[in-house]
Amino acid sequence: MNRAEQEFQNADWQELLPRLTLFTLHWAGLLYGWKADQVLDGRTLEDVPEDVFLAFWNKKRHFADNVPMWVQLKNAVKSVLWNIYQRIKGHKTKLESEIDDPADEECGVIKSVPGGEPTPDAVFESEESAKRFFELLRAHPKVKKNIELQRTVLALENGALGYEELVKATGFAINRLYELVNDLKPIVKSVLKKLKSEEN
Repeated sequence: MNRAEQEFQNADWQELLPRLTLFTLHWAGLLYGWKADQVLDGRTLEDVPEDVFLAFWNKKRHFADNVPMWVQLKNAVKSVLWNIYQRIKGHKTKLESEIDDPADEECGVIKSVPGGEPTPDAVFESEESAKRFFELLRAHPKVKKNIELQRTVLALENGALGYEELVKATGFAINRLYELVNDLKPIVKSVLKKLKSEEN
C-alpha cells in the first residue's frame, strides 16, 4: 500500500467529501458554466465526488505512488467532468468505447478497460489534457497581457479551491476575484473549444 492509499484509508470523509464537493462545483462552474443543481449525463455535480470516492474505494481507480492523495482526487474529478462534457457535446474518447462493465461507467470511471484496470494511455491522456488546457489558457492574448488573470490562472492550476483559497493564493480582494473569474469564463469557453478541436 503506497502513501496515497494509506492517506485514503485514514481520511476523515465527513471532512474531505465536502471539500471535494466544493472543488467539483467550483471547477465545473468555472470551466463549463454548470450550476450545482443541473442534471448532467444522468448525474448531478454533487454525485461526482461520491462517484470518485467509490471508484477508488472499489479499486476501479488506483492511486499512483509519490503523488498526494488530494491531488489525485482532484485530478479524478477533473477527468470525470471532462468526460461528461465530451459526452454532452456528442464526442466520445477512444477509451470510452473500451468499457464493458456498466458498473464502471455508473461510478464515473470512464478511463478504464474491462476489469477496471486503468491503461497507461488513459492516465497519460488525462494528465496531458489538463496540461494542454492550462497551456492554452496561459497563452490566450487576454491572459498574457493581464498579470492579475495570469496569477488567477496559476492559482487555479495549482489547485486553489473556491474563492477563499484564491484570495490566499493571489492576494487579491474577494470582489476583484469575482470580476477576474467572470473575465475568465468566456476565455475558458474559447480554450475548451480549441482543445476539443485538437482532440477531434
